[in-house]
Amino acid sequence: MKRINMVVLAVASGSVVTGCSSLKPKGDVDQLPAPSAGISAEYVIDNSNPGFYTDGEWKQSSVTSGYIGEGYLAAESGTGAKTATWNLNIVKRFDVFVRWTSHSNRGTNVKYVVHHLNEQDNLTTTTVEVDQTEFGGEWFKLGTFRMSSLTSRVTVSNDANGYVIADAVLFEEAPATSSADADADNDSMPDAWELNQGLDPTNALDAGQDPDGDGLTNLQEFLGMTAPFNLDTDSDGMPDGYETTASLDPTSPDSDLDADGDGYTNYQEYLAGTEPTNAASVLAANTVLLTWEPPVTRTDGNALSPEEIDYYELKYARTDGGSTAGIVSDNSSPEFVVYGSDSSTSTATKGYIGENYVAMPAGSGENVASWLVSNVTPGTEHRVSVNWTSYSNRATNATYRVQYESESGSIEEKQFTVDQTSGGGIWQNLGSFIPGASQVTVSLSNNADGYVIADAIKLEPIAAAVGPIRIEAENQSYVVSDLPPGTWQFQIRAVDTNGVASDYTDPQVTLIE
Repeated sequence: MKRINMVVLAVASGSVVTGCSSLKPKGDVDQLPAPSAGISAEYVIDNSNPGFYTDGEWKQSSVTSGYIGEGYLAAESGTGAKTATWNLNIVKRFDVFVRWTSHSNRGTNVKYVVHHLNEQDNLTTTTVEVDQTEFGGEWFKLGTFRMSSLTSRVTVSNDANGYVIADAVLFEEAPATSSADADADNDSMPDAWELNQGLDPTNALDAGQDPDGDGLTNLQEFLGMTAPFNLDTDSDGMPDGYETTASLDPTSPDSDLDADGDGYTNYQEYLAGTEPTNAASVLAANTVLLTWEPPVTRTDGNALSPEEIDYYELKYARTDGGSTAGIVSDNSSPEFVVYGSDSSTSTATKGYIGENYVAMPAGSGENVASWLVSNVTPGTEHRVSVNWTSYSNRATNATYRVQYESESGSIEEKQFTVDQTSGGGIWQNLGSFIPGASQVTVSLSNNADGYVIADAIKLEPIAAAVGPIRIEAENQSYVVSDLPPGTWQFQIRAVDTNGVASDYTDPQVTLIE
């Protein structure tokens, strides 16, 4: 037996989908299988029969042998304006075969259009493309269809790359098929499976669709035994399409396995974009793989079990400030000024920045030290730090005031109160703010209970924190990619089903070079 490959175009509601089919030619009508009733019922409509008609001019011929009846009609290559139609005036389920005579000048892409009913009795069409340069004088099966009276027919046109031969069509009653094998729209997916999965067994277009967005068409989902409306059939956190491409099993949870033995689970490799079956496939240098154990305590002190966790929240930030240096202003800087007469400079207590510091005795605010910084970056969060020298006579309630224009244009002030009896000689972080303009003023008055020391301030831009990023509870790993060089810290917390969170974990720091 010879075998022919054909491209099948299933058409519904004016749309087209392309698939592949391989059908064997039938050598003779006598070799065709009998219908299930045991009585062969065949209907041959020749080009000379009343059920046959044409549009356009076709040429009568009998030059090439292999035809049915007295001859056949031929039309030269064209645009499809010339058509031949075999009309069937009976309603049954039929195997439909066609026949032609072959020659090297025939079209290799001749399209037969079968007009038939789907299982819902709606008229539809199926287009089958064949090569008429081969297998002349033999019956070729176009498919099995429910053929209706008057509306059911087979047509062929001269829309081809060579001569198109219109000879005969054979309609043979088809044997009964089991419901498990029935495929009304001929899309290679059984009707029963389509109905069970929520697809339309009368719409051949859905074979090439991907309703769940997992990278697999519905036909591939059928062949792979996955669910067409569930992008992760085995619920292991990896889409079916990824698992299929990566040679994993999309029907069996295997996210915790390590297929290539490289120390990373299949799920971690999925997150990282590496190949789970190739140990040589590794993370990029600017990528971090994070893993964690579920927190066990909420912020209110109550125990938190893994089953109560609804999701995780991840945040991370660059901690080295990037390439932008901090701004330091000392009491000897041009931008520093003291208002009021009762202040002095001193070097008596060590730990100051620069040559000395300014001391103001306790009062009611009549003496004020002020630093004006004029070159901060608007819209960027800045950290403000201060330095003083400590001694027992210092104020325990010295208050720094940070004044700046907000991004909305209003003047804002943040106050930070410190105890200067201790903590001197090192930078003390007060907090952060986001300026809307380039100028910031930091002031410190003597409205306190002891000596107030005005030494130095520092403003540092802070890399914007990322997050919180929501991560579903079933995951305990995450990949962060495309990090620029620098020092980065990462923290994660859990949130329960009532919205109560745990504390963020201690910062974990890594260097991206």
